[in-house]
Amino acid sequence: MSMSSHPRPFIPSDFEDSCEDCGASARSYCYSHCPSGYTAEDARADAARALTP
Repeated sequence: MSMSSHPRPFIPSDFEDSCEDCGASARSYCYSHCPSGYTAEDARADAARALTP
């Protein structure tokens, strides 16, 4: 991996534990109201950033 490349976005299978804040199950995105979780919206934003030069 070069210094200029971005890490791939997180995917639900990256998470082995359920979220302690919102209760989302393991291998799933957090709920939108979660204060500390990784949501589907975060994944979309990461993917967009990865495509932007």
